[in-house]
Amino acid sequence: MYGKPLRNARHIAEDLALTERVIVFNGAAIFDLDENKLLHSFRLDKAISESVYDHLMAAYPDVSAGFEAEDSWAIDVKRFEELKEMLRGPLPQVGDVRQLLHDGVIKLHFRHSHVSAMDLSEVLKDLPVYCTWHQNILLEVMAEGVNKARALAQVARAFQISPHEVAAFGDEHNDLEMIKWAGLGVAMGNANPQLKEIADIITLSNDEDGVSHILEHWL
Repeated sequence: MYGKPLRNARHIAEDLALTERVIVFNGAAIFDLDENKLLHSFRLDKAISESVYDHLMAAYPDVSAGFEAEDSWAIDVKRFEELKEMLRGPLPQVGDVRQLLHDGVIKLHFRHSHVSAMDLSEVLKDLPVYCTWHQNILLEVMAEGVNKARALAQVARAFQISPHEVAAFGDEHNDLEMIKWAGLGVAMGNANPQLKEIADIITLSNDEDGVSHILEHWL
């Protein structure tokens, strides 16, 4: 279960020797590693993507923008300058994001130098989209109704697993729905305060290997 795009999540999954399904893009896509095939994705309609972009640019003309598609991604020149020293793997298209938008977009993302992701999301509150973020820095916009819980429920049904048999770990805003849905929701010690309020268990922080602390206790 990753907020990350597939190109980044794939390496993590391989390191963990995961061989079946991964959920990526904050729940907007489900990918089968064994078959190297995208099983399902919740895409943004092009007209909605354009509306999201236009709303944010009208409110914050200096916001940087980009998007993720199933097998490609794109960012504007401003975002490229911010990321160019860290870019690895498949490189993005760089240019006018508005002109590059298409029906295959899975996730839009926006970053502002001094406006939080939460505040940016207020501009989109009347549009049919789902907004989330990690550390309140990068606003991520998916199709309406998309979240990690919805995708996790779909995978669980495929394997005939009920919610009460699922344990979920999280630390940020994009984990809220998943922690509520799972039979056992575990928040990291350094998690978003909202997440801690709804979690069944609070473990150690990410830096203290909080996930392994719980798993080793269970074993």
